[in-house]
Parts: sequence; C-alpha cells; structure tokens
Amino acid sequence: MAAPIPPHIRTYLDGILHDAGMTDRDPEQQEQQIRELFARLDQFLDSVIRENLAAPFDDVRRQAFIDFRRLYLSGNAQNGS
Repeated sequence: MAAPIPPHIRTYLDGILHDAGMTDRDPEQQEQQIRELFARLDQFLDSVIRENLAAPFDDVRRQAFIDFRRLYLSGNAQNGS
C-alpha cells in the first residue's frame, strides 16, 4: 500500500497541478496525478538532501520545495500539458 500523503503536501502538490493548468480532472485522475507527483517529489527531496548534507536542513527543505515546483511547472510548459 502506498504511503499516505500528508495534507499540507497534498495541498502543495494540488497547487502545482492547478498552476500547470491541470484542473479538468476527474477524481481518479487527480488522485493518480497527485500520487505520481508525490513520488517524484520524494525522489527530488532525497537527491537535494544528499547533495546538501552540510547545509541547515530547514533551508535546504524550503529551497527544495521551491525548486521542485519551478522544475515541474517549467517541464510541464515545455511538454504542452
């Protein structure tokens, strides 16, 4: 079974999808997209944390969420989705 997505993370991911123009989804599609994005976020955070072990964790985490959003939205715009 997949790990539950914390409510504040779900809100963050849903906001990214909304900003990417992905608003006309049925509930099943929406849940699938949220789960896929959550998995991508998890991988992204792992790599950022590994690369920045000497930096203050809160600073790294805050910047990682900003960078992930920017990366997703720029990639989504390039794909025309």
